[in-house]
Amino acid sequence: MLLIVFISLIISAWIDWKQRTIPDWLTLPMIAFALLYQLLFGNVLISALSGGIVFLFLLTLALFTKGGIGGGDIKLFTFLGVALGFPMIGTLLMFSFILGILYGKIAKQKEIPLAPATLLGFILVVPLYSPQFLL
Repeated sequence: MLLIVFISLIISAWIDWKQRTIPDWLTLPMIAFALLYQLLFGNVLISALSGGIVFLFLLTLALFTKGGIGGGDIKLFTFLGVALGFPMIGTLLMFSFILGILYGKIAKQKEIPLAPATLLGFILVVPLYSPQFLL
């Protein structure tokens, strides 16, 4: 699953960087795939709960920040919540936001593509939870 997440993040980061959007044709099948994977090989209840909590948190953030996070980012993180579960998704969310804010400050931009920061955050977070992924 980590390899699928990594590949999905590379594609999402590239599209987000170039187009400033993450399309539904990419995120929605990834959510469905992660749920199916967790149903067959993991704990679908915990995974669905992780994805649902992330979705509600980011949707609330988007509503209160008037577009501070886009719908594609919300769906991407919902996929990541289902695929990775807790506590990994919480750490990744924190790293992604910190990296995104740092990039925004350095580039002097208010609107930034979050998927590239999420890809970098994933690369930094995976060794903390799954060091065998690097072998």
